Amino acid sequence: MERGGIKKMNMTHREISKNEIEISISGDIQIETVENLRNFLLESVKSHHQIVSINFSNAIIHCFTKLLGFLLIIRKRLADEKKILKIRGCGDDFYQKCQLVMLTRIIPIEK
Repeated sequence: MERGGIKKMNMTHREISKNEIEISISGDIQIETVENLRNFLLESVKSHHQIVSINFSNAIIHCFTKLLGFLLIIRKRLADEKKILKIRGCGDDFYQKCQLVMLTRIIPIEK
């Protein structure tokens, strides 16, 4: 569903293997929707999977700073449980911003 050119954000998860779950985000990620994303991811990371991958290939990120803070919180929670967070499918702009703030040093990020 679109409102004024904005695509509604959707979130799904699927098991990649017995050790990995992938969370796919599509649509526009805005300040107003980051809290919904946060809640969805916090529920999803409670699974038994050792690797949690977030796929942003179909997402448009409008609020990098807020998303960055949230990703750091998720990464810490997973690290405390000896689990790994990975990011996949991000665009060049998102990847460059992650490199700029050195997020790529603590979270594996694939374009």
